[in-house]
Amino acid sequence: MESNDYDVNEVLQFKRTDTGEYELVGKESLKTVEQLVNEMWEDVYKWFMVNEMCMDEYGKMVAISESGNPIIRIYNIDNGKLVRQIAVPDIDPDFTLAISQFVGTEESGWLVFSNGNKTYRLNYPEGTLEQLGEFMFDTTYSPDGKYLAYCTGNIELYDKWMDWDDDNEKLNKINNIYAEWDEIPEGWYIKEIETGNTTFIPMETWEQDQRPLYGGRCVWIEKDKLLQILDQ
Repeated sequence: MESNDYDVNEVLQFKRTDTGEYELVGKESLKTVEQLVNEMWEDVYKWFMVNEMCMDEYGKMVAISESGNPIIRIYNIDNGKLVRQIAVPDIDPDFTLAISQFVGTEESGWLVFSNGNKTYRLNYPEGTLEQLGEFMFDTTYSPDGKYLAYCTGNIELYDKWMDWDDDNEKLNKINNIYAEWDEIPEGWYIKEIETGNTTFIPMETWEQDQRPLYGGRCVWIEKDKLLQILDQ
């Protein structure tokens, strides 16, 4: 597809069923999400906006960050109704909010998002904000809440130089982030929250331009289930 198109037919989104299994989200629901993303981001590259939205685990709601503002809006996917608007405090306004996980209902829940090189967990409706760490992109909690999975890449952060090529102050900011980023081995990390023990899974950079990982949200699956799939 063209680089500035967001095509709902090329997005694979899974939702959890009441029995604990997973199935693909229907095309009608995805079209509603596409329309909401388009309304909030208008002329921005739509392929890029996949990072700025996240559906809840049951495919009933979607959280979308607002272009140019530290705001997250939560919509009911069935009717497209806005059910909650959250103003996010104490973040860097130069970066968008890249949402990687959304768990909850209309009344309460939590979201994980990255803002620049930092990653946070936001609880609502109380609005408490917890910084989880730095350079932890596409972070997700395991279903039992004992682990965090994240990778080193963030396409939004990597491409910021295109927006800031005429602003020396902001270019210095992104260059300082890049200097820290270059010291981090590229790949996936699995962190045990209680102990802090971390497992590293290395990933090679793109050979043609040595870009870091673009990122990707982790899909959690039990070991026995994985072995069963691999045996099929």
